[in-house]
Amino acid sequence: MSFTARMGVLLTTVVAVFSHSASAAELYKDAGTTVDLFGEVRTRWNGGDVANRDMTAAGSKIGLSGEHDIGNFSFKGVTKFEYNANTHSTSNFQVNQSYIGFGLKKYGEVDIGRKSTVHDTLFGYDCSWAFGGTAKNGHEPFGTATSASLIQYTWAGSGLTFMGQVQARSEFIKEGYEERPDLDPIDPEKASVRSGLGAGLAWQSDFGLGLKLAYTSARLDSLSGSKPDPKPNDVIAVYGITADSIGAELDFDIGPISLAGAAFYFVYDLDSVKAKQTGFAGRISYNVTDPVHVYGVMDYLKTAPTGDTEGAKKIDLSILESGVTTYTVGLDYWPHKKVVSFLEFSHQIDKLKGSDNESANKVAVGARCYF
Repeated sequence: MSFTARMGVLLTTVVAVFSHSASAAELYKDAGTTVDLFGEVRTRWNGGDVANRDMTAAGSKIGLSGEHDIGNFSFKGVTKFEYNANTHSTSNFQVNQSYIGFGLKKYGEVDIGRKSTVHDTLFGYDCSWAFGGTAKNGHEPFGTATSASLIQYTWAGSGLTFMGQVQARSEFIKEGYEERPDLDPIDPEKASVRSGLGAGLAWQSDFGLGLKLAYTSARLDSLSGSKPDPKPNDVIAVYGITADSIGAELDFDIGPISLAGAAFYFVYDLDSVKAKQTGFAGRISYNVTDPVHVYGVMDYLKTAPTGDTEGAKKIDLSILESGVTTYTVGLDYWPHKKVVSFLEFSHQIDKLKGSDNESANKVAVGARCYF
């Protein structure tokens, strides 16, 4: 099976309307009621600079889902916990998602609660296992990661998945461990979300072509956050924020070769300071044998201020002018359709205005198991 097809299996698992996980362990089933255990185990060793070498289990998850069917009507509740730990930080165990859902099998499902947003669901997987995914970005206050207060509709059928969402008023405080905190200069720590909207679709043909599109818009009453180097103590504190984003991805399989390209555009109005982020990603994978793939990835994210700069007193614009490019080559092995091990090498180039470019070479060895 191709790399794109395998990732498609994982996407199908995530957005399936009436089954939370195709491989979940069934704990109970009787009279239309089913209780499943599901999750994901991630382990990885990071190499490179001595200061960044560690063993991590970041992103590992475990959850319970309960569902009751009454003919064509379905009602369910889902809670998923995420475990983050590495050798340089205190372990962290938190609620990743928790929501209730109901729907009719023919017309789709509505979920309410803390849940992965449309953007995060459709573009949520990394284009490589350890170093990719920067281009697709994603922050909870902007409706492009997990949202604490979400109403989401999903319909799937005939190779097409449609998703729509409404983000309700909520408060955000960043918690837990970050795998790549230095890659995005717009890094909210606290926010008051007023409202948000989003929609997206994923289409997969029977001849190897796949397409994903998503649009998200969010309105915030306040936002504050710290900046990474070179000025780690800079803080933004702004009010009346808008954030809009659009993303697209195209995948195509040609025999043993899988190709993928993605583009993302984010626009922020941070209280008189406008900023934009542009992300691009490309991937090529070759199926050496059915369980073994080799692949190459290019991942790029650029941040820049735009338009009116009257708010320059509140935000150091040099911090908002940066770019990061990551080149990755890797090999993965799938002994089972839900188990993968991998080896990756990457070269990362950071560009900051007024500073010399910085580069770093990194290596990672790890495995993931989905259940």
